[in-house]
Amino acid sequence: MKEETVMNAHTWMKGSTVLFTIVLLAVAYITVPPAMAEARVEVVAGQFEFTPGRITAVAGRPLTLIFRTADVAHGVYIDGHGVDVVVEPGEEVVVTIVPAMAGKFKIRCSVTCGPLHPFMVGELVVEEQGLNPLFLGSLASLIIVGIGATAYAIRRYPRGSRDGET
Repeated sequence: MKEETVMNAHTWMKGSTVLFTIVLLAVAYITVPPAMAEARVEVVAGQFEFTPGRITAVAGRPLTLIFRTADVAHGVYIDGHGVDVVVEPGEEVVVTIVPAMAGKFKIRCSVTCGPLHPFMVGELVVEEQGLNPLFLGSLASLIIVGIGATAYAIRRYPRGSRDGET
């Protein structure tokens, strides 16, 4: 009877550890903080700059750009992302992109807007997607629980207890 109890405890411990692992990994991969889901940036084009001059995004995450002009008509062209729009005074142009690769990309005015037009340049910086902090926390918890369960099993059920030895 004692051997059957030991076997049931081992089976239960293995099953609960596997279930706990699956739940932690599911939470880590599914949960994305709302701030990381989609970025929205308002960009104002004015003679002869974009404000902000540098936009940071994460590869693989949607980026919505809301363009306005402070003075005259401006064009917005973003290298490598298929964005080429014209923003008229009083209008708002909304563009959503999903940057595919990391790097630095120029944002240029594509409509002649004055004598310093060639110098109206901004920058889109796309960073690699890092590890989800929730995933790292879940992984650390999983390691701690695994070590604790192993230590408990070793102390509670010595090696020879399966064979009926005490």
